[in-house]
Amino acid sequence: GDCLTLADAVVVWPADATWDGDASSVSYNGRTFAVGAAAQLAGGFYETDDAWTSVVDDAATSAVRDCLDRTGLTTVAIVG
Repeated sequence: GDCLTLADAVVVWPADATWDGDASSVSYNGRTFAVGAAAQLAGGFYETDDAWTSVVDDAATSAVRDCLDRTGLTTVAIVG
């Protein structure tokens, strides 16, 4: 799949967030966030020492590792 990044980090959205490829936007918690737009959200940044794996499920862990490999980034941003 596609990878979303923010400030040199791979972004992980909550499981109930949805991606709209046509609009290049993520919908979450009743709001829509377009790629490139400013947004204020809760969450945090994790270096890839695998500490972030404790806050995502196994399927997301696999997808995040794939994005880290493909992008060459070393940080994960968890939205939540």
